[in-house]
Amino acid sequence: MRDTADRRRPGLEAGSGKSRNQDRRAGRRHRYPASRPAPIGHRRLRRLRQGQFSGAQSWDGHGTACAGLAAAVPSSTDGVRGIGGGCSIMAVRIAYSDRPRGVWTTSPGQIAEAVDWCWQNGASVLSNSWSDTSASSAVIAAFGRALTLGRGGKGCVVVVAAGNRPGPVGFPSNLPGVICVAASTPKDEPKTPSSDDGENWWGSSYGPEVLVAAPGVKNYTTDITGPAGYNPGGDYYPGFNGTSSATPLVAGACALVLSANPTLSGAQVTAIIAQSADKVGSVSYVDGRNDQMGYGRLNVLKAVQLAITS
Repeated sequence: MRDTADRRRPGLEAGSGKSRNQDRRAGRRHRYPASRPAPIGHRRLRRLRQGQFSGAQSWDGHGTACAGLAAAVPSSTDGVRGIGGGCSIMAVRIAYSDRPRGVWTTSPGQIAEAVDWCWQNGASVLSNSWSDTSASSAVIAAFGRALTLGRGGKGCVVVVAAGNRPGPVGFPSNLPGVICVAASTPKDEPKTPSSDDGENWWGSSYGPEVLVAAPGVKNYTTDITGPAGYNPGGDYYPGFNGTSSATPLVAGACALVLSANPTLSGAQVTAIIAQSADKVGSVSYVDGRNDQMGYGRLNVLKAVQLAITS
């Protein structure tokens, strides 16, 4: 793998991220006063790019957890190693809740604005651990611009969670050109309510749109430093799950692929992720794919090796 330690690595947009200082709130934007430091989710996310909006709340653990799996800086003493450890992160809030377990509020216009902001400001990979029940023409158009205009016309890589309802994938993971990520279990099987992992309250969404699967059960990741976040007793969380958890693993792999070969187009990166996946599980693969696992479970090493030789 090409050494990229001395240059900027591709940025990732962590959809609904809370660990960086870019805040998309419902109906308003909030600027921190200069005398008050904006919150950073975790010390292992120190390659976060500085933005001008902020406002993370103590219950905003989702973005920090996603960011850790994608790109937490490796440590020899503690913590986690993100799949794309050391890649820069551009975390953007697309929704806001004013209380723990409250309703998350957003709008298609806000999401579209956030997507456009990312590719216009240099993000290479857009990681979206969110889903909606209805399609939006504004969001569809914004993702289309990212896929075609991002990275100077090479196209961004757009990675989207399939969803946590055991049924057909929803919006926006059903859009053409995106990498739709399903969840797999620790035993390399599709995640279903009956899979042997102790989490019977959810199952991964599935369908012909699924491109790849990645681990989505009991992933160990970063949490907001201190008593905030998912784990009040520590700075890491051992039980992050769902396709929200699987998606940043794939996004981190895409960032590594682009670090190894930045000349690749977004479509070429997507093809590499599919070609390098492992055909695992007890499911049948027809013409190389399966509706629950896509082209297989993510294999990061194979993906990087393919990128180097492409």
